[in-house]
Amino acid sequence: MVRSKWGKAISNSHKCPNRLAACGLPLTAHLSLLTRHRLPLTAHPPVQGFTLIEVMVVLVIMGMLAGLVSVVVRPGERDTLRTEAERLAQLLDLASAESRFTAKVIAWTADAAGYQFWRFRDDAGWTEIRDHDLLRKRALPPGVTIADLRVENGRPRDKMRIEFTPTGPTYTFSLRMALGAEQYRVAATPAGLIRAAAGVGVGDGSVAQH
Repeated sequence: MVRSKWGKAISNSHKCPNRLAACGLPLTAHLSLLTRHRLPLTAHPPVQGFTLIEVMVVLVIMGMLAGLVSVVVRPGERDTLRTEAERLAQLLDLASAESRFTAKVIAWTADAAGYQFWRFRDDAGWTEIRDHDLLRKRALPPGVTIADLRVENGRPRDKMRIEFTPTGPTYTFSLRMALGAEQYRVAATPAGLIRAAAGVGVGDGSVAQH
């Protein structure tokens, strides 16, 4: 029981809700009683975000992972150059066989962008081969170059051109393919074999290995 200074006994504040006059208490006393019985507020922990340093660390880690993935997925310069050199050797060998099979002279030319094959016809002269899926025009990958063509141990030729005849003698040739610091030689031997190998050619169809 609570006794006020006016001599009136009150039990609890819940017996006179919103009726200050009936309780006989001033407003300040009523508010004091409500304050004593007020439930404590639940404390919420402050919301914390990521700091600038944490964000920067995550970005650095993501950049490192992206770099590792690119290294794993992208082939190295040697692998790229080996693939292109072996492809060219096989296509030149195919052009030689195609010339003998069709009794037509076939030529190979190259420039900075790529290389292509030509067929000589008596009625039309030299025309680009477009009816053969393998002897079609091909572009070189970025950075790959073809240079230093030598035929029959001769001096390097200004024009990148090799001709295959159906009945003529087999002659040797060699050319250099490069990508960055890597080099490959595509060479034809006196036996008529065309092969690619890593190294620097010596101009007679052979290849000096690294």
